[in-house]
Amino acid sequence: MKHSYLFLIVFIFLGTMTSFAQRGGKIEESFDDYFFFKGDKATLLEESKDNLEDLRKMMKRNRCIKIELRGHTNGCGHGKKSSEELSFQRAQTVKDYLVDNGIKAKKIKVKGYGCSDMLYEHPHGSREEKMNRRVEVKILSY
Repeated sequence: MKHSYLFLIVFIFLGTMTSFAQRGGKIEESFDDYFFFKGDKATLLEESKDNLEDLRKMMKRNRCIKIELRGHTNGCGHGKKSSEELSFQRAQTVKDYLVDNGIKAKKIKVKGYGCSDMLYEHPHGSREEKMNRRVEVKILSY
């Protein structure tokens, strides 16, 4: 299978496994660690706060970086529109922290995917439900 990647580098950044791939002149990065949230809220779980600070530090050191925060939910129990709004609010929570702590707002896009991209379509237990209630980071440019 032929890949369109020009290069792929995998490295450890502040204890977080990160991978870079360049496609069509853009560098994409995905973090193995996500930002997790409480139930039907946009309240960040305590366990995600260190990852949030790591992201802030990385963005501060790399001033040209631009990111997209992608919010997700654990299902569409309250309707698709409500799920999209909650996922957007979760991503906005992460952006608000970064902006309040010195990162320029124009470097951060926010998107809410609702229940359209769940890691576990039929979650079994609280761990899988938690994994669905997340915000992911995509590096748009570096």
